[in-house]
Amino acid sequence: MRLRLLGAVQALLADPSISGLKDAAKLGVLVLYAKSRAPEGRQDDLQSYIWGPELGRWLGMKESTVHHKVLPPLRGTDALHTQVVTDHRGRPVGLGCLVMPLWRAHRSKEARRPLVLSKVELATLLRLIEALFGPGWSPEDKEPTPPGLLAGRTGKGAATDRLGLLLMVLNTPASG
Repeated sequence: MRLRLLGAVQALLADPSISGLKDAAKLGVLVLYAKSRAPEGRQDDLQSYIWGPELGRWLGMKESTVHHKVLPPLRGTDALHTQVVTDHRGRPVGLGCLVMPLWRAHRSKEARRPLVLSKVELATLLRLIEALFGPGWSPEDKEPTPPGLLAGRTGKGAATDRLGLLLMVLNTPASG
């Protein structure tokens, strides 16, 4: 499965809408990709939902940096479509995100589409990312999820370090 995940991550990073962006934007789209819903015939298939501060915690950045240096370049290159999600009173409760290379891969007629991962593969990628640099959280009714290895690394260069660690882990064979 490591090679399958590596192929998907490399295909995403090589997409023309993403390849020229800075590491923070690349890592942001990778996190949103891993959090995407696998196709199940629902209206929100392929989408992920997140809030600006939460994405910032995944990237090791402040919310303002996410809103000024991560999301605008992704929207500008058509790598990401976003929509504010509101509650029944019209208050914003999150951001609905659609990673466009993933959407295009699902609409493609190609036999080999490395970005098209199964639900199990997407969950495995998300768990790997959580273990490497996930922010950790303590839900009320569930077991807490501990912070990842680089969760404490924040600020300038944090996204580059996290992206580098993910690529290093995926490129390392089982023999080490």
